[in-house]
Amino acid sequence: MEKETKVKQEAMAQLKRKGIRMTPQRLAIYHYFLANRNHPTIAEIQQSLREVYPAVSTATIYNTIRFLKQEGLIKEMGFTDSASL
Repeated sequence: MEKETKVKQEAMAQLKRKGIRMTPQRLAIYHYFLANRNHPTIAEIQQSLREVYPAVSTATIYNTIRFLKQEGLIKEMGFTDSASL
């Protein structure tokens, strides 16, 4: 649990340093990427977030990921199939 708190604090600090407005969903999505060093699909992210944010939309996830990429906080990994992030 302590590691989880540190990751969440790191996410908040990075977003704040960049002057990025922190919505709960934006923070949760960025936290997901920091806490999970895998290459998730949108469906995997959405399923993970649904426990806390049951109404999180696919559009919110796509828009947040696009924003985080533009800000240089995450990078997209290209794969040969259509599911990539």
